[in-house]
Amino acid sequence: MKLSMKSSGRVVRAAAALILGGGTVALLPVPASAATADFKVQGEWTTGYTAAMTVRNNEPNTITSWRVEFDLPAGTTIPYHWSVQGGVIGNNHYVFTNQAWNGTLAPGASTTFGWQANGTGKPYNCLVNGQPCGGTGPEQMDVNPPSTPTNIQVDGAEDAPGMLIVSWDAATDDRGVVAYEIHGNGGRMATTTETSYRMPVPPPALMAFGIRAVDAAGNLSPPASSTLPAGKTASLRLPRPTCASTVRRADTSRWAGTPPRTDSWLPATSCT
Repeated sequence: MKLSMKSSGRVVRAAAALILGGGTVALLPVPASAATADFKVQGEWTTGYTAAMTVRNNEPNTITSWRVEFDLPAGTTIPYHWSVQGGVIGNNHYVFTNQAWNGTLAPGASTTFGWQANGTGKPYNCLVNGQPCGGTGPEQMDVNPPSTPTNIQVDGAEDAPGMLIVSWDAATDDRGVVAYEIHGNGGRMATTTETSYRMPVPPPALMAFGIRAVDAAGNLSPPASSTLPAGKTASLRLPRPTCASTVRRADTSRWAGTPPRTDSWLPATSCT
């Protein structure tokens, strides 16, 4: 797969033409057809991601060209793309058109193009051939992260010595939180759909926890953090004391020359 690098100031072919002298950009007519475009993140890291956009012809007639355009949040750019022509126009607005070999789509057929982004922002205000990418009315791709989880609690599990429970209050999101990432001492340990996580008590040491909420679009909340002091870590590793149901009463009253009194059992009043 060959990557093509967008050069600064490049005019998007078949999408816009610069009107000399006026300093404005005129968009060429949109292809007359109905289609949808589905966005999917294929790989992600802290400073960027790779993504794919699949254009599908859902109409009964063949289309011979297509155009996808969307906005990206400030701070995110697309320096590389493939299987498509185009690039940025104006203030982080991107327009992509088909290559010669993938513009014709029979009914039900699809084609996919992709890009590498610098930055973690996802597309929004997506249009395909001038219509919403979802095909069902105005569509805004979700770029809003969930709120930060709050009230992190770390304590020993009462029903399992040697285990601890990390819990937190639920985050909120405009389209719903789908999961939480649990991080410990700098690395992700697990993902859960619950608002608590059970794990073995770590060795005695300072333990830092972080919780991040995740929504359906993959947006991550700012992390919530908490620390477990080394002393508390050590105490959580100790087996819990057990309480006897009865205790033996000591024989402290003996008369000289008499046999010892038989010991008796009394209810326990504390753990031993």
